[in-house]
Amino acid sequence: MSLADGMRRTGDIKGAVACYLEVLELLVTSFEESKGDENEDEELEKARMAARQEFLAQMHHFCEETTSPALNETYAPHRIHPQTVDDIRALCSSVLRTRSSIFGLLHPDAIASRRLLVSLLYATGRWSDAIELAEAYLTSLSGTSEEKVPGRAETKYLLGTMLRYYDESEKEEALEFIQEVYQSRTKLFGRAHEKTIYSVLDVVDLLETLGRLEEAMELQESHSKLAEEVWSEMDPQALLFNSNYAILLAKEGREDEANEILRSVTDHLAKLGNKNRRPILGAMVNRARVLVELEEADDAEKAFEVSMGLQVSALGEAHPDTLRTYEDFAYLLQSLDELPRALALREQVSMIRKQTIGQRHPLTLQAMFEQASCLGALDRFAEARVLLEEVAEGYGVMLGRETGRFIETLQALGTVLVQLGEPLRAKVIHEQVLDIVTKKHGPKDERTIAATVALAGVIWSCGRETEGLAMEVKAMELQREVLGPKHPTTLQTMHNHAVSLQSIGRYSVSLALLRDVHAWRKEVLGEAHAHTVASLYSLAVSLEGLGQNAEALKTVEEVVNLGEKSYSLEEMSEDELTEYQDALDAMRKEFHLFEEKIGSMK
Repeated sequence: MSLADGMRRTGDIKGAVACYLEVLELLVTSFEESKGDENEDEELEKARMAARQEFLAQMHHFCEETTSPALNETYAPHRIHPQTVDDIRALCSSVLRTRSSIFGLLHPDAIASRRLLVSLLYATGRWSDAIELAEAYLTSLSGTSEEKVPGRAETKYLLGTMLRYYDESEKEEALEFIQEVYQSRTKLFGRAHEKTIYSVLDVVDLLETLGRLEEAMELQESHSKLAEEVWSEMDPQALLFNSNYAILLAKEGREDEANEILRSVTDHLAKLGNKNRRPILGAMVNRARVLVELEEADDAEKAFEVSMGLQVSALGEAHPDTLRTYEDFAYLLQSLDELPRALALREQVSMIRKQTIGQRHPLTLQAMFEQASCLGALDRFAEARVLLEEVAEGYGVMLGRETGRFIETLQALGTVLVQLGEPLRAKVIHEQVLDIVTKKHGPKDERTIAATVALAGVIWSCGRETEGLAMEVKAMELQREVLGPKHPTTLQTMHNHAVSLQSIGRYSVSLALLRDVHAWRKEVLGEAHAHTVASLYSLAVSLEGLGQNAEALKTVEEVVNLGEKSYSLEEMSEDELTEYQDALDAMRKEFHLFEEKIGSMK
């Protein structure tokens, strides 16, 4: 122990861990031997137990003091090397086992070790283990009050933080945990405390993610009223909270209200001298996010750039808040088709996460996935493939091979393989996806049907038309049964199937199918909707294939007229409209030449 303490003081973390592990072995051996000795003096054994407890407490304190400064509110280490965290995690795990063995699972010392180990498992990316341990920890504490077990709220928060990265059912669990944390913090600190405010924002964010915008708005509005009562408009908490409210208002289409709050927040931020406090920085980033929702891209870009500079200065480039801002800015740049700049940010986030939390941490894998998506948008498919293969392997190990993120990565990898001219390899990947989602959700789930449609497309890429057609028909039948014959997703599959039939010259069958698709889209979406216009154009292609040139030309003219209307309604892009106009010009020339040729033959 003296040697370990000396190494600890000189900063030799690895050496100290090795020494402490040896001490643990001796403690366990000593304890096992004493259990078998019936003649052991009771007072002597009490003294030995006290010594064991003290040794273990020193090791636990070492684990805590070494890693706690490196863990921020989201337990993402950004000041310590991942390997060091791994070493500490291994020691903490051994301390927990020893404490549980000697003192029992529910001993306060064992509970403290279990709580610390959960955070370290998260920090090293071992989320499946962290979730399992955290749930067992919370179950063991059921029936005890929050006040008697310090740190339980933090474990619930951590558990919610992890579960929100999984599928919808896990996100619902995450919401329950974060809501409990919010209630606990409200009770302990009051509704106006900074910790409570961040909990509210977490709950609002999860509600919005789950599509429960009305509930999110209700919670946000109730606290906005509180903000008016408790804080001044210049208070950092008020600025953070109100700027978040403006984002929700903009997303809900209440642009006037969002703009009013945005102007107020902007004015107050301009009056502040020191902007280095985290709530103020959060409000500045939220301002940029509001501008994105209001489609004021130029102003949003400037706001992001200013916010990022201040966050780097105040928090550091590796802080999770800074990295999230980088990611949000990258999304904006991608939407503006500024792909090289977006990719530079994506690469930066991936590099920082690898350096701070390790290659296999789920947050690193998520950053790598976004980087791969950006590479794909730049047609750099070979590089995207390498990244996606790494991400798929990582998610499979760290989160599990049935999670939505693993499946999403496989689907992206399949798409990239098709672009690289490897349809057979892509087919294997999509068959794997279909097998996973079928087992997980059942054959009639929307996700299973979507995977069936994707596989059909890949089979077509392999040149296996008969098998591809059969797969498309299977998907259509399932969609008609599950979603209904007029559901937009069903109609899209029908449209795609009709286009497939055109590609092999079966124009009569495709024409009949497209008449139905066009009629139903016109009924459900309206005649000027981009999808309705697309089905009408495909219908014209079938007419042309059947030699009904006059009707085909007339139909394409109608397509262009509706396209212009759709473009004016902002339902169709300028590129799409130009494509239809070019098609009409080409068809007119072709038919004119055809008529001249037939006329000369007469």
